[in-house]
Amino acid sequence: MEEVHKDKEENKTIEDFLTEDDVVIETTEKKRKKKRKSKDKENKKINKKVIITMAIIIGVILFIILFVLLLIPKIKLIGDKYVEVEYGETYDDLGCSASFLGRDISDKV
Repeated sequence: MEEVHKDKEENKTIEDFLTEDDVVIETTEKKRKKKRKSKDKENKKINKKVIITMAIIIGVILFIILFVLLLIPKIKLIGDKYVEVEYGETYDDLGCSASFLGRDISDKV
């Protein structure tokens, strides 16, 4: 009879020794880990969206800046920076040079 009792004790597993409280604690820990994993995944998705959005915004801003800089004609006055003309004298304007997108458009100014 004692041998049968010993065999029964040897066949017991860890679950047999766990109390209800231990099981509850174990399941809540598993749930917490799952929640953490899901939150981490959500945060990674949000971070990717933020990075993509920022990259698009920066790209658009750079495109606008380059577009505006290229579309502004460059006008340069010919002659001295300061000119003194006495009252009654005539002044001959030397003109200016202008370029737009790398082409000379001085004759259109």
